[in-house]
Amino acid sequence: MAYYETTIAVDPEIGEAATAEVVGRARDTIGTNGGRVTQDVVWGLRDLAYTIQKRRRGTFHVFEFEGNGKTVAELERGLRISESVLRYITVRVPEGRPPLDFSRPRREGEMGEGGGRRSRSDEGGNIDDLGAGEGLDADMADGID
Repeated sequence: MAYYETTIAVDPEIGEAATAEVVGRARDTIGTNGGRVTQDVVWGLRDLAYTIQKRRRGTFHVFEFEGNGKTVAELERGLRISESVLRYITVRVPEGRPPLDFSRPRREGEMGEGGGRRSRSDEGGNIDDLGAGEGLDADMADGID
């Protein structure tokens, strides 16, 4: 048996109960087709990279499971049929990979004070601020006599 990871984006407008039903059906499909769910992580509501079915956000769930080709085929068939699933993807993962860790922040900017991006003006001085003998002009002038 191989190890797989499936990420599912569910329409957030269907509500929590219907989302739980979609996720429950996916878990049941894995179990009834000879698979075993090893990890189930709820990412929650996230922005989509682009609009899908007139939606800008989706509720994401990630399953790690052990199964075979039949397990993956049945899971993806069920997800494809479901109208509330916006997108899904299944990838095969190495057997010895450590469990998923979603406890850290998504981006550096969410870490709190001082963790955000810097603007270009924060990166250093202007070229006019360079002293004598520094910068591109000084390097070019050294070779010209």
